[in-house]
Amino acid sequence: MLYGVLGSLYNMADKLYGTVFILLMYERNIGSNMISVVFAISSLALAAFDYPTGNISDKYGRKKTAGIGFLFWGIGMIAYGYSTETWGFIFSSIVMSFGIALISGALQSWYVDYLHKLNKLDYKDKIIPKLAGITSFFAAVTLAMGTVLIKKSLNLPVVISGVIACIAGVIALLFLEDNYGEITNDNIFVDIVNNTKKLVKDKNMMKISIRNLFAHTAFICFILSWQIYGANNVGLDPSLNGILLIIFMLLFTFSGFVTSKLVDYFKAVYISIVGMLIAVLGLIIVFLMPNVYFFILGLCAFEFGLGIDQSASSAWIHDYIPNDKRATFYSGLSAVRSFYGFFVSIAIGYFIEYFGYTYVWLLAAIVEICAAIYLYVNINNLIPAIQSIYRK
Repeated sequence: MLYGVLGSLYNMADKLYGTVFILLMYERNIGSNMISVVFAISSLALAAFDYPTGNISDKYGRKKTAGIGFLFWGIGMIAYGYSTETWGFIFSSIVMSFGIALISGALQSWYVDYLHKLNKLDYKDKIIPKLAGITSFFAAVTLAMGTVLIKKSLNLPVVISGVIACIAGVIALLFLEDNYGEITNDNIFVDIVNNTKKLVKDKNMMKISIRNLFAHTAFICFILSWQIYGANNVGLDPSLNGILLIIFMLLFTFSGFVTSKLVDYFKAVYISIVGMLIAVLGLIIVFLMPNVYFFILGLCAFEFGLGIDQSASSAWIHDYIPNDKRATFYSGLSAVRSFYGFFVSIAIGYFIEYFGYTYVWLLAAIVEICAAIYLYVNINNLIPAIQSIYRK
């Protein structure tokens, strides 16, 4: 119940913020190159914070780590909403990255090990996608409010997102029962070194990480492009972005429930591949048919496919992560993705400057299909992890 509440608040804050965070910089005369730089620095900060915070979460408690993370994330979003210069956006993005790093491995690791405690770990393949659908529905409701707020001011959705995140932090700290990963007598720095060696030697994590990097490239192309491309290339009124995001969230809701049903018949990892192929179809539609109606259709297909992939992968990935290192390894995957995101964000910014926003959709489609092919080829090489005794 509480995990669903926190997940809903997280999605509400994240998607309401996502409605305008690029447009807010654009409105305040931040150029496309500098927007990419801000996004890249945010990714680098997330990479720097993510892995150590996963170790902290396993060692000192996942509830405490997630709760404090929500507070930092919320404060960062409020600061972002009132920023007017590049340095302000950079500073607030770094604060947000620290908060997200604290949350990223902790919250879902807490829930999966809670299921482990109840001897219902296999239930995750159905419940995690279903919860993803429920939380996306609440995000859609929030975005309906965002469409009204955008007409008043672009910074209001961002500030309200920050307040929602802070509320989630208070709930996590007051009401969750804590759980832990492997407990050692070593200090945190020794733990980080030892866990890094284990992570690097884990073949599952390396294969999953490569797949994630391909998919993350496509996602960054989408994030950096859709709002500006929609406004400048196909004539989409920016005030409609909130409505589009509501549609996206409803598609995420639907995709979560579809995934929870499909796992009764297919392995979750195969469902991920299908989701990625649907996302590729959407990206190709946007590239080949540059008008506002096909733009919306393509984005909807991309978001539906992305929702299926994320719902399924958030379940099957835990089959390959040992529970005593769950937050550490989960954060490790996130850190690698974020570090890579720093470089690829800058590269995509230059790609856009040179080729324009149109061809970024083709680039996204190519790397997304590479992700699907790589995962399919390596399915049989992934070995399920051994789960140890639950630790409270």
